Amino acid sequence: MKGNFLKRLEIVEHQIGAGSEIPDKEKIVVVVCPAGDTEQFERLKKEKLKGLKEKYGTLPDDLMVIWVKQFFRKNIER
Repeated sequence: MKGNFLKRLEIVEHQIGAGSEIPDKEKIVVVVCPAGDTEQFERLKKEKLKGLKEKYGTLPDDLMVIWVKQFFRKNIER
């Protein structure tokens, strides 16, 4: 599923091009960050939004930011 999502983002970027307006259905920003680390999430969100602003200019007010929480499983040796 991750591959499909990344491929979709790549296709959309090529369709939009630099300096164009982001289509309504693509106004979603995904930030992957460990669960519970609010400070890191805010930092990563600012970085991602800064990159989008540099690429597309003014960002729309209705961007949806989604926090995909990353969980880790410790390997227990038996």
